[in-house]
Amino acid sequence: MPAAKGAADLDGRVVGLARLTELTPDLVALDQVSTDPAVAGQGVGRWLLEHVVSGCREAGYSAICGTIFRDVAFNGPFYGRLGGVEDPDPHVRHSVRTHA
Repeated sequence: MPAAKGAADLDGRVVGLARLTELTPDLVALDQVSTDPAVAGQGVGRWLLEHVVSGCREAGYSAICGTIFRDVAFNGPFYGRLGGVEDPDPHVRHSVRTHA
């Protein structure tokens, strides 16, 4: 999987997407998770991320990493509730890693 995309739809309308890029044979980067503001708080982002983690686990990846914006108030808590943790590697700033 050099790169992959996933989407969530509601009544035939795309309301969210996730995009991944393989970094190594056991590590994939979560490049983006976006949802339509009209469905905020309805679990679309959670569903996308759970779908991505499940697919990565099934594909044999051992970890998922991604970068978040600390100045976006909901980012850290959202990923934290879903198992994301700040990467202790000082060379990777603002990184979140979750084990698949």
